[in-house]
Amino acid sequence: MKQVLALFLGLLCSALSLQPPKPVGQPTSPAGVDAGSAELVTLTNAWTDASNSKDRAKLEALMASG
Repeated sequence: MKQVLALFLGLLCSALSLQPPKPVGQPTSPAGVDAGSAELVTLTNAWTDASNSKDRAKLEALMASG
């Protein structure tokens, strides 16, 4: 059991070390997002909510606005 745990932790550490580092100059918060991206996120969330709640009228309105 200890060998399996050690193997799992080793694989986890190696997988984490393979991820590329984030560039320092690029923002990681939504403050750096432009208006177009923010609008796209808002529309995507509205579409997902309407789709999940099966709100056909809201889906039709979202399609008509585009």
